[in-house]
Amino acid sequence: MRKVLMIGRESLLPFRHGLEEDGYEVIHSTPGGAAAGGEYSPDVIVLELTAGAEDAEVKRILEDRRTGDSPPVIALMDPDRLSSLDPGLGLDDFLVTTASPEELSLRIRQALWRRTGVDAKNVLRSGDLEIDLASYTVHLSGQPVELTYKEYELLRFLATNAARVFTREA
Repeated sequence: MRKVLMIGRESLLPFRHGLEEDGYEVIHSTPGGAAAGGEYSPDVIVLELTAGAEDAEVKRILEDRRTGDSPPVIALMDPDRLSSLDPGLGLDDFLVTTASPEELSLRIRQALWRRTGVDAKNVLRSGDLEIDLASYTVHLSGQPVELTYKEYELLRFLATNAARVFTREA
């Protein structure tokens, strides 16, 4: 189950319920009380941008992201604030608060896919190859593939690092 850390006011409740219905584990934190997700290890951070929030909380969270492997951050903001959005913040995506919970769920799936190549249902896809990370099963062109645990782990490793070349010693 994917973890989503939502940082914002109680007005995010409809989004939270929608994400929980889609199978996400949602942790809600108020602005100023968030630890940028470090203690929760979220897969995605959804951050509500409100007046003044960009100055402190947002910049702190986004600076923490630059120091290591961090989850994608999706901002929720009022439509009238779009013109003041700083493109240099380093957000992965944003949407307006008038959007539906379904759209937020879609954007989370897209952010996870761009970051890890794994969709929200924990399935890694590469061409006709599908690796289900939750059930440890592999399918090629829709047909199940029988693998030992070592073979599965090696295939998973290579599929998640498809752009890299490895030597035998690595």
